[in-house]
Amino acid sequence: MFSLNTSYKINQIYKDKFKRVPITESIESLTIDKNEFIWVGTSSDGLFKVKTDNDSYLFQNFSITKNKILSLIKTNENFIVCGTENDGLIIVNNSGEVVEKYLHSKYDNYSLKSNSVWSLFQDNENRIWIGYYNKGLGVFDKPNNKFNAVESLLNNDNSLQTSSVTSVVKDKSGNLLISSEGGGIDIFNPNDKSIIHVNKINQKYYAGLTANDIQTIFIDSKQNIWVGSWNQGIFYLKNGTKNFINYTTATSEGLKSNRIFSFSEDSKGRIWIGTFISGLHYYDPNQGKFYNCNFESLIDDNVNITYIRKVFVDSDDVLWVGTISGLYQVNIKMGIISKWSL
Repeated sequence: MFSLNTSYKINQIYKDKFKRVPITESIESLTIDKNEFIWVGTSSDGLFKVKTDNDSYLFQNFSITKNKILSLIKTNENFIVCGTENDGLIIVNNSGEVVEKYLHSKYDNYSLKSNSVWSLFQDNENRIWIGYYNKGLGVFDKPNNKFNAVESLLNNDNSLQTSSVTSVVKDKSGNLLISSEGGGIDIFNPNDKSIIHVNKINQKYYAGLTANDIQTIFIDSKQNIWVGSWNQGIFYLKNGTKNFINYTTATSEGLKSNRIFSFSEDSKGRIWIGTFISGLHYYDPNQGKFYNCNFESLIDDNVNITYIRKVFVDSDDVLWVGTISGLYQVNIKMGIISKWSL
């Protein structure tokens, strides 16, 4: 059974040795570039770029917006795309310089459909898919500098169930899995534009998903699908099956929250889970059990009872944890927990 060394303390990391001011900014989003730099979207302090190598520690802050950076992706060209709340889509280069900014225009039908971008995903064809607040799903046609849309249309079954898209991922068949607030999951085929609905009412193709308010979807290395809901726990679809399994605090010992916001996977196949109020969890596939990370070092900083918006495991098996009260780092191999500080 996997366990972390609970005797380790949370070690603060500083911008320089003379400042001891912890990051207290709320973390909204995380991504990593090809050079292993972590990019961090905050609620009001712009964009951070960090690296924790002992010989090359780096912390940079880019004030590209005062609004929330709700979503981040690295493009194949190594640009960072930032989806914001009410400040459009911002693209920065590796130096943190803004190279493009896109905003909605009521005079341009091919402009950004909404200035609030909740989620982002880049596919193998370098298309950037955009999950809007209240405007459905968009796709960026970069060669023509246009934004096209897949919307939620009244009385049209071949459209999204609702218009606020919380996450977008692609399955092994090339279909987009689109989660939303109030609509469950829509499965969109980019080739023929068909849409399959999966939610509490629509159980024809996949059964067992009884939650409509979905916060996130994650596909692990074995192509299993993990769905985080607002208040009904985790829905798990094993690769090759058609029935979701629902894990909740009532049915799964070790799971302490039914509000699930983020998933990530480490090199041993463990699934790390960020929750609302009840902190960090992981699922051990060998044990078939969930575990709540309530070890002492996290309790000391109240991370065991905080709101975790994002978890992300990098290639070195370092787990990055973005919370409403700062950024944390867990070295899964060593059992070391660090708190990021300015």
